[in-house]
Amino acid sequence: MKIKLLIFLIACWVEQARAVTLLNNVAISPYVLSSPPGRYSIGYHGFDEALFTPISSSRYQLSYLGIAEEFAFYNVNSGDLIDPAYIAGTPRLISNNNNPGTANFDIAINESRYLGYWAGGLNYYGWVRVSRTPAGLIASESATSIGHGIYVGSFTEVPEPSISVLGLFAVALCFRRSRTTKTQARTTSRLSTSYARVLP
Repeated sequence: MKIKLLIFLIACWVEQARAVTLLNNVAISPYVLSSPPGRYSIGYHGFDEALFTPISSSRYQLSYLGIAEEFAFYNVNSGDLIDPAYIAGTPRLISNNNNPGTANFDIAINESRYLGYWAGGLNYYGWVRVSRTPAGLIASESATSIGHGIYVGSFTEVPEPSISVLGLFAVALCFRRSRTTKTQARTTSRLSTSYARVLP
């Protein structure tokens, strides 16, 4: 019974750790709805969140689009953990509450840069690698965690702390019970031996 319980708890822990991660759900595409030419939109699930507007040969201005849900973009590096603590304590590159509303984004041809993002209404924590090819800007890869957190450049979601603690507690509890059972068995064996010696 204890073994089955342990296997079940570990399976739940592993499943929670994998949780929902959306891969390559961020898109960058030419924005042709208004001038000037050369603009690109960035967004997910078909919703445009922000615009890249060229202002020099290697610089774009990143500006938000007025969608209803709260969102923000962040300057990030590979290995950064984007989670609720990061969002609460890190200055935004841009956000749709106009704080700030625009920012410069420098990227040369054949260069790539990471952007982190957070969508409050959907509880998304994600990253996108923005690459500039001779043909223009593209989202070369991206990953989004729903509700937890994710490391920039990684496709693995960070486990929820409470589930991690539960899993570790279950393992510790089973080891403790196993050890107690073995101790009790040894004690019973010693008592039986001592009792047998006393008998005539």
